[in-house]
Amino acid sequence: MTYYVLVSNYNENVKVNDLCQRYGGINMAKKVRFPLEMEDGVEVRSMEELRDNFSLSRVLEYFNDGRLVTWLQDRYENTIAEEIAAINPNEEDVEKKICEVLDVEYDENASEEEGKAEERKRKLELLKEYPDAMKYANNVDYVAFDQDDLYDLLDEDAKEIYLCGKRFSVPISKGNTKYIGIIDGVEVVIEAKQPVDFESKSISFVNCQFDEKYRKIVGAEEKNLSVISEQKENKVDSKMDIFNDIFDSESECQEKSNDSQALSNIDLDEISEFVDNISEILEEFVDEAFENEEEGLYEYDGSIECEADDYNDSGYYIKAKAKAACKEELSRAVSEVKGLYENVKKELIDTTEICYKELTFSIAAFLKNVFFESCEAFADVYCTGNTKGYVERKIDDLKTSVNKSDESWEEQIQKKCQKAFAEAIEKSFDEEEKEVPGIKELFEKCEYCEEYEDDYSFYIDSACESLVDAYESIIYDAEADFPNAVYESYVEVMYEYVNNLKEWIGSFQNRKTVAGREMIERMIKRLNM
Repeated sequence: MTYYVLVSNYNENVKVNDLCQRYGGINMAKKVRFPLEMEDGVEVRSMEELRDNFSLSRVLEYFNDGRLVTWLQDRYENTIAEEIAAINPNEEDVEKKICEVLDVEYDENASEEEGKAEERKRKLELLKEYPDAMKYANNVDYVAFDQDDLYDLLDEDAKEIYLCGKRFSVPISKGNTKYIGIIDGVEVVIEAKQPVDFESKSISFVNCQFDEKYRKIVGAEEKNLSVISEQKENKVDSKMDIFNDIFDSESECQEKSNDSQALSNIDLDEISEFVDNISEILEEFVDEAFENEEEGLYEYDGSIECEADDYNDSGYYIKAKAKAACKEELSRAVSEVKGLYENVKKELIDTTEICYKELTFSIAAFLKNVFFESCEAFADVYCTGNTKGYVERKIDDLKTSVNKSDESWEEQIQKKCQKAFAEAIEKSFDEEEKEVPGIKELFEKCEYCEEYEDDYSFYIDSACESLVDAYESIIYDAEADFPNAVYESYVEVMYEYVNNLKEWIGSFQNRKTVAGREMIERMIKRLNM
């Protein structure tokens, strides 16, 4: 089969062989065997590695989306693959059966991992409804969307809880907890008849507001009193707080008490020049990197077929014998047609993965090769003195955030893209495969006839046609929809980090008004009073 991909910055279609030689040197003449990823990003490529690094929750994901069987077949573990494929996913002891077939010890407590995975999936789906809050996706295990979620996290003694809902009742009896509102307008209800000493209870709130009843108790005059009571050991001078509200600097300055004079000497025109130029660099990257020029990424060649004459038979002296033989041959036909379908499905999935692989590394490559170098160059060109020092500190802070030792942006992006890819497979294939007619339905389409006395024949022509049509229908839809779904989900992940960069750039200027220059100047004058 020959299929094509279209790569950005190229005007001609190139075969996948050529593409792979450019990006990684993969030779498509060889079979591409994908690894299975276990916990902590460990990739397994053999049965021994699978058993040594076994994760029940991850293996269940691969079992459900069909990749486990394909992975086993690619390694010639055909007997194991057949036994896995025969397991009914709706059975209660499916986890135990999978472990038995793979020859790994079954831990009943390990099934809790599956529950956690399902809960994480539920929360991620809810979080997607709040695009501005997607930057908290890495902490989704600690996000509460309703009161029950909040109680569950308190039961787990979570120290930081992210609130993604309009109203939560916070128990003051549960201390040592920090509540962070990740959407606008989060209201916390405090059941108390007098002001609460939150500091003594080690309870703090960020980006939340008290309910009206409690605001009256503490004597709050403004209805929209925001609660940002995160306690700091070294409190900043109140004049400095005014300035931080404008610049929202993420830098930890050397001596904040001595930094007021330095910051007051920042040249706003230089800041504006820097922001305008680095914004243009980011916009150019987005325009070029995220443009999907793919057309005809994959073209199905009609290789899913079933010749009924290869299975039809005659010469049975009673009709019951003909029916028994028919069912056996039909089962063989179903297995072989499914195998052809799985091959085509794998080709489409592999082609899509190769085509868009470069996109998953686009942000990391842009930061490393363009963005940071541009920031440093623009700081040299447009900024001087205190302004340059301020900009350079901001750049260093961003680099620290991007290259965090525990999990860098690049690592975060790869994990999110892998998850998005698996979800696209599930939507484009797994859900549709449930509609493929089963043996019972196909068996009813078979025909029998008596050629002459004591000679019965059976014909599965109609069943074969129905089976092939069902699988081809999935492929015809997926050859366009699946690559597009992968592309869109990858871009959604990329934009999350692009927005992080936009927020970083925006932190140099006043966020509350477009004409923020005059307000910043007024704040600086107040700092010098």
